[in-house]
Amino acid sequence: MKKFENVRILKGIGGLYHVDTPSSVYFCRPKGLFRLENISPLVGDFVNIEITHEPDKEGVITDIVPRKNELVRPRVANVDQAIIVFSVKNPKPNFDLLDRLTVLASRHNLEAVLVFNKCDLGSVNAEIYEKIGYKIILTSVETGQGIDELKEALDGKVSVFCGNSGVGKSSLINAILGETIQETGMVSGKGSGKHTTRASFLIKSENSFLVDAPGFSSLKLDFPKEELKDYFVEFQKFGNCKFLDCKHLNEPNCEVKKHIDEIRYERYKSLYEELK
Repeated sequence: MKKFENVRILKGIGGLYHVDTPSSVYFCRPKGLFRLENISPLVGDFVNIEITHEPDKEGVITDIVPRKNELVRPRVANVDQAIIVFSVKNPKPNFDLLDRLTVLASRHNLEAVLVFNKCDLGSVNAEIYEKIGYKIILTSVETGQGIDELKEALDGKVSVFCGNSGVGKSSLINAILGETIQETGMVSGKGSGKHTTRASFLIKSENSFLVDAPGFSSLKLDFPKEELKDYFVEFQKFGNCKFLDCKHLNEPNCEVKKHIDEIRYERYKSLYEELK
């Protein structure tokens, strides 16, 4: 029986998974044992498959390779980086949401690239994030600004595009691919975008994979508050606090408080209180 190992799931609909192999895309269902053990494959999973009917490209998923990470929104596994997209205008940047997304990226061991889109409409001050080491890309689908730089950042990686609704994530993906793959929506008069992304699937682009996350206007964090300090990337640069378990709040001789940007520090304290 023909088999493939370590091949990737691109899409899953109604229990049928589209699996990318060196020769073709096969349509596979998981073996019955998965359901008994309450195991579900995810988009992005590496799997082993056996081909059951070559003419119709049908097969069965026999094993799921252990995941390096797993996201909840979107439901996707084995992601390398987060492309966090905000627009400079219409809607204006939501920096509270941006910080929440960078925290989640750190928590899932994802590289984070910050993209500010619609630069034909205005400008943005992202100096805070540039200083602490984030890669910043300024883009415009209308003028083509930054599209090549963004393509370079995606090369060879699985990237999830995330951000609030209406910032142009789907339009950026279409520009990168050179064709309309993702439906795009208009921005409402209130400045919030119409959500257009409904299901998770990997989009293959040369030697890269992209996934567009559903847009949202808020994001609730849910993990132990003691972990938060590990997900603010600049905290790692100032590790010489007097106390080894310093929470960077009320402790004396806290090196983080001496160096961190005031706005970022206020958001850290606010998120810490929220997690309590």
